[in-house]
Amino acid sequence: LLRAALEGGVPYVGLVASRPRGSGVIAELRADGVAGELLEALDVPAGIDIGARTPAEVAVSILAKLIAARRQSGWSAPNAGGVATAVDPICGMAVATNGSTVSLEIDGERYFFCCEGCRSQFEARRHAGAGA
Repeated sequence: LLRAALEGGVPYVGLVASRPRGSGVIAELRADGVAGELLEALDVPAGIDIGARTPAEVAVSILAKLIAARRQSGWSAPNAGGVATAVDPICGMAVATNGSTVSLEIDGERYFFCCEGCRSQFEARRHAGAGA
């Protein structure tokens, strides 16, 4: 699975393992012919080093790493559950694009927002830009 993820171009691949176990897995992958530059992309142990000890802390460190990787590279998370989503143009939050989501249509294009505040900011910026 690790090999497939690395060779398939998955943006972040992490292995939840101790450093010694991770080194062993990397050695096995190298022996199986996985390219060195791909192995360098493997995050072992997975996550940001925050001194995590409990399973919950490890989970937080991995989620933090995923968020950092996502923001740095611009990739987006897969859409869970088949729910259509859009990105709020003000705060960058992913929002569902259903009938109850705050939205605004301009010149045939619909923009979706996490809240009325972001929609108001969007309109204010749009009007400020039109007057400039």
